[in-house]
Amino acid sequence: MTDQKRSPKYPLYMVIGMSVGTAIGVVNDDIGVWMPIGMAVGLSIGVAMDGRAEKDAEKAERDEGPPSA
Repeated sequence: MTDQKRSPKYPLYMVIGMSVGTAIGVVNDDIGVWMPIGMAVGLSIGVAMDGRAEKDAEKAERDEGPPSA
C-alpha cells in the first residue's frame, strides 16, 4: 500500500459554485448576494465529496487487509 497524498477537491467545487452564483447574480442583477451564496454552496459540496472520498479510501484500505494463507 502506497501512502499517496491526495489533493483536496473542495477548491474546485468552490470555484464552480462561485461561477454559478455569479451567473445567477448577473441574471438577477445582484452579484453581491449570489456570488458568496454560490461559493458557500460549492464549498459545502466540495467538503462533503472530499470527506466521502476519504471514507471510501479508508474502507478500501481496510478491506484489502493481510493476505490469507
